[in-house]
Formats: sequence, C-alpha cells, structure tokens
Amino acid sequence: VEQCDHTFDSNPDNIIQGLSAALKTHFNVEFTSHKTALPPGYVMIAGQIFKYNFERNNIYYGDQAWASDGVIHSVDRSTGDALFDCYLFDNKSKALRHIDPISYDSFPDDFNRDYGDRGALCVKNGNLYLGDELLITAENSAITAISLPELTELSHSALTPLMHLTHLSLPALIKMGDLCLKDAPVLSVIDLRALVEMGDNCLQNTRQLEAFDAPALNTIGEGCLQNPRALRSFNTPQLKTMQNCCLYEVRNLVSFNAPQLVSMGDRCLNEVPKLEKLHLARLYEMGELCLEIAWSLTHFEAPALRHMKGYCLYRVPELINVQLPELRSMNRKCLWGATSLREFIAPQLRSMAGDCLGISTTLERFEAPLLRVMGPDCLFHADKLRVFYAPRVKNLPKTVRGFKQKLDTSPPRPVSKKAKPAAASS
Repeated sequence: VEQCDHTFDSNPDNIIQGLSAALKTHFNVEFTSHKTALPPGYVMIAGQIFKYNFERNNIYYGDQAWASDGVIHSVDRSTGDALFDCYLFDNKSKALRHIDPISYDSFPDDFNRDYGDRGALCVKNGNLYLGDELLITAENSAITAISLPELTELSHSALTPLMHLTHLSLPALIKMGDLCLKDAPVLSVIDLRALVEMGDNCLQNTRQLEAFDAPALNTIGEGCLQNPRALRSFNTPQLKTMQNCCLYEVRNLVSFNAPQLVSMGDRCLNEVPKLEKLHLARLYEMGELCLEIAWSLTHFEAPALRHMKGYCLYRVPELINVQLPELRSMNRKCLWGATSLREFIAPQLRSMAGDCLGISTTLERFEAPLLRVMGPDCLFHADKLRVFYAPRVKNLPKTVRGFKQKLDTSPPRPVSKKAKPAAASS
C-alpha cells in the first residue's frame, strides 16, 4: 500500500463520522480531521489506527501486537506467549524469536543459548521470569529493564534498537559484538562488570548514560560511545586499546580513568570541553584529532607517549602543564592553540610538523635537544619566547629565525641532584 500512513487522508472521520472525537477521548491524543498526519506513535493499518512503540524495516511493534504488510497480528496471550519490543517469547519452545525474518539482531540466539529451553521461563504481568527471577521488564511490551546474570556473550547487533530501555544488568557478559545496543537513548544504568571486549559501534546514542564503569574491559572497537550527551564519568582501569572515534563528542565528561591505555585511535575524546586533567601513564600513541577541543584542560601527562598525530590537543587554551618526556614525533598543528602554556620541554622529540604550538602566545621556554625537523609556522605567535634550545635543527622556520637573535639558545643548566641545606632561621 503506497503511503499507508496516510490512508483515508489520515482523517479518521473519513472512516466513520465522529471517529476522531471518539479516538481523542479514548487515547487522550488529538486526531485532527483536517488532513494532517496522525500524531507520533500512531499509524493507519488496513483502516484501523494502530498505536506502536517503534518501527523498523516497515514493521510496527505495539502492545502485544505488531503490524506488517498491511496486517495487524496479535499475540495469543492465552498460550503464555508475549511480545517484548521486536522479540516474541514462545512459551511452548521456551525461547525468544524474531518477528522480522531478515533481522540481524543476535539477541534471541544469545538469550536462547544461556536461558532457552528452561521450563521455569514464564510470563507474568507482561514481564519475563525464570521462576521468581525477573529477567525482562516491559511496559506495554516495550522493554524497560533487562537483568540476565548468566548471559556471557552478545554476538552482533544485539538489543538494537531498544528505545525505552533504562536499566541493563549483564554482570557475566565477557564479549560484545559489533553494533550492540546501538540505539538505547534512555539507558541510564548499566552493569558490565565482567566485559573484556567491545566490538565496533556499540552503545551509540546513549544520551542519558552518566557513568560508564567496566573494570575488566580491555578493548573498545571503532565508534563506541559516540555522542553520549550526559556522560560525566568513564572508568576502565584495564583498558589498553581504543579504536577510531570512541567517545566522540563527550561534552559533559569530567572524569576519564584509563591508566593502562596504550593506543588511542583517530578522533577519540575529540571534544571534551569540560575535562580539566588527564593522566595517561602508559599511552604510547595518539591518533589524529584526539583531544582536539578541550577548552578546560589544564594538565596533560603522558609520560610514555611516543607519537602524536595531527591536530591532537588542538584547542587547549587553558593548558598550563604538559608532560611528554618520551615524545618522538608530532604531526601538524598539535598543541596549536595552547595559548596559556609557558614551557614546552620534550627531551626525546625528533620531528615536529608544521603549525605545532602555532599560537602559543605565552610560551617562554622551548627545549628539544634532539629535535632535527621543525615544520613551517611552528611557534608562529610565540612572541614571549625567551629560551629556545634545539641545537640540531638545521632549517629553522622563518618565524623562529626572525627573533632568534633575541633568544637564549644556550644549553639548559642541569638540575642539581643534591639540594643545598636550607639556611638556619635566625
């Protein structure tokens, strides 16, 4: 049926006069009779107005019913069957199955592997239980909470989408495949205490999640936790690898704990305007555009960092302390907008591409004794620079050559290991 949403011109009065008013009274929703679309969450199917929770692949899922190909199907609850979003619980086989025959969502298979074929599985008041243990909570067939303490793996595209899910407890989950929980916009509480591996594009659009705590997590795939608008705390004490675009645009993040992190892909943490301090003890390499916008960052310590790709720490106007003792290379425009930084000391740095420290207007000291290559327009606006020590650079940028005669280029004085005793107070 073409434009099935607009059958009868989306006007219930064209079915029978007065139907709009009757529907408004029954559903407490305005169904206008002036040829405008039905309100969100309602669709016209075969001459009937069908209220649904969400639509996917042209299938509308509602309260113990779904509509597809112009037909409304109702669950036979007398048999013990029940609908949970897009999953049908079959009481006879004690298993979950898909309504959509072409769905890629692995959740029914994952659930059946660890919970299927158990006689104690049953539906009570629209919720799924294992004996007296509540597994899946639903309101009008929309899943609001999941607690599966025995589930060990989500394979791929599992639990996507779950538009009404607020609580998720999977304390035994070890592995999460690609695209899991990709659309869970109201998810606010999550328990993934045993999770070790997370695939690509998981937990995207989790707009209400404020804290992410995964104490065993080792690897995060590409695109995970993109644009989590409410996320304030990220705690992964065993995390070693973040692939590209993880934690992309986390604008409310104030705490990031990943002391074992070694590798950070492109665009990770690219926009963290509220993060003030960051210590990454084992970080070895940063991809492009990491920490690109970090307006509030004052301290950045990465004592093992070797390689920093382009545009890292690009806009960091409040940065006053940066510790990079093992840094070997900086690509273009790293630390470009470090307008509060007074000192840059990189004893192992070998190469610095163009525009690094480009507008470091407060920089007074620059020391890189092993630096050999310095790209154009580095230190372009370092007007307050007083000490410049990079004796191995042969072709200084014009910006540095222009005021080199005013600089102190002598080797820095070694710091005494033994402090002199303080003078006795009189």
